[in-house]
Amino acid sequence: MEIQEMFDKAVSGVLKQGAPSVKKNPYGQNVDCRYRDGYGNKCAIGHLFSDSLYNPKWEGGSIDPYLALDMRLVSDINDTRRFKFLKDLQRCHDDATEDDEENFAKTFREKVKRLAVNYSLNTSVLDTAKNN
Repeated sequence: MEIQEMFDKAVSGVLKQGAPSVKKNPYGQNVDCRYRDGYGNKCAIGHLFSDSLYNPKWEGGSIDPYLALDMRLVSDINDTRRFKFLKDLQRCHDDATEDDEENFAKTFREKVKRLAVNYSLNTSVLDTAKNN
């Protein structure tokens, strides 16, 4: 999958679900981001690998070259441009979760728009993706 395809798939998926993929504490506050939250939500990276590949042991950690290889998002751990993009994409989701959930989609859109500029990506997915 090319970087543009990853961007489109992740952004579309996150905006469609309209909420972050997070673990919450007993008070309903976001504790940390999850690739899969157990309620059907996925983080930006979580939209890029199939459910059949998912391993709960991946939760609680940031993407690294070996994890990206396990997720089949890179075919070579030395693919630094693709790996950097994945880290930056993960950061867009994770940073947007720091805002309250009502503003998550707006904040996420702003962050991925800047990401697209940095990687010279087409942002038409932001026009077509709808928030739930």
